[in-house]
Amino acid sequence: MVKRTQKRPWPEANQACLVAEFARLRNLLDPKADATRLPEAEKIRGAMDAPPAIDQLTQLFGLSRFERDILLLCAGVEMDSKLAALCGEAQGYPQRVHATFGVAMAALPDPHWSALAPTRPLRRFCLVELDGGKGLTSAPLRIDERILHYLAGVNLLDSRLQPVVRLTPSPDWIADDHRTVAGLIAQALDSQTPPAIQLCGDDPQGQEDAAAAAAQAQGWQLFTLRTEDLPPQGADLNQLVTLWEREAPLLGGALLLQCGSSGMTTAARQLAERAPAAFFLASREPVRLSRAALRFDLDKPAPADQKRLWQKALGPDGGTHGRTRVRRAVDGVPLARPSSARGSGAAHRSGCRLGRPDIARTTEADAAPTGGPGSPPAESLRDLGIFR
Repeated sequence: MVKRTQKRPWPEANQACLVAEFARLRNLLDPKADATRLPEAEKIRGAMDAPPAIDQLTQLFGLSRFERDILLLCAGVEMDSKLAALCGEAQGYPQRVHATFGVAMAALPDPHWSALAPTRPLRRFCLVELDGGKGLTSAPLRIDERILHYLAGVNLLDSRLQPVVRLTPSPDWIADDHRTVAGLIAQALDSQTPPAIQLCGDDPQGQEDAAAAAAQAQGWQLFTLRTEDLPPQGADLNQLVTLWEREAPLLGGALLLQCGSSGMTTAARQLAERAPAAFFLASREPVRLSRAALRFDLDKPAPADQKRLWQKALGPDGGTHGRTRVRRAVDGVPLARPSSARGSGAAHRSGCRLGRPDIARTTEADAAPTGGPGSPPAESLRDLGIFR
């Protein structure tokens, strides 16, 4: 009987692929290396259910072969001590265990000077950071921590956005009128160049529900940001916009900007004009934008819809007091939307897309080392696997 080889879990295979990539880079930097003993990265890649993280990142941001290798080199000096030492030797200073553009140009295949241009992906999306104070070829090149974790298989919202941007799960139930609007929005977003979506009316919660339902229909996660949480115009706002431009493809995310009591501020308008698709703008009154946009009106549900929502929230054990509240809603007494109208399952809490073979989308509390759910906590990135 032929014994079947058990397929590696994606995190383990992704780690093995990184090890093979780092071995390939060591071979390029060390002329004495034995190329015949290199791990077979292509064989590992071919057995994976989904592409490794470096391949996904390359496709998302359109990296050239040289730019891809620069990113791997910057990751390698953080994860592979031998590769870091080889970078120091290549510069003639063993203590300089960091990558530089000069080392990359001299050792990596298909080099091109434009790789570090501010308009190219490595710097445009802050995938790497160039230390100032030195020339372009000799300045230390460092990978952004968020991208390093992504390559290792951990896909979390950038920590700099976490204080102001929150994951918004799709509601378990939604008013009929709002569900209809969500369906129309999903159709409008099913395009190569989806327009911005304006949600106007007196029901901020309903706007959020419809946006979350439409995003889910497109396979996106919805993240919400309030105008009052935006920094003023300047460097901080520019950084926020750039970070979201990077997070949107990494997380498969759509952004909802809610205009609260502060209204449409100058900073909010700048974000609304620059944010990548898919983008939702929720406000009481229409806002004129210079980009293509579609407007949908969403007001508070009719009393009958409120009754239905509350009955679902209360369930069969709602009791006399609960039924009285539902009757008051039908009689026209204002009643808040039930707070349990959003999913409470683990997938909603964490933002994970369960059952997908690609990078897990998790909260920080759910994140585990790449070695698997039973692995001990890593004290450093070098402890994530078998990097030496």
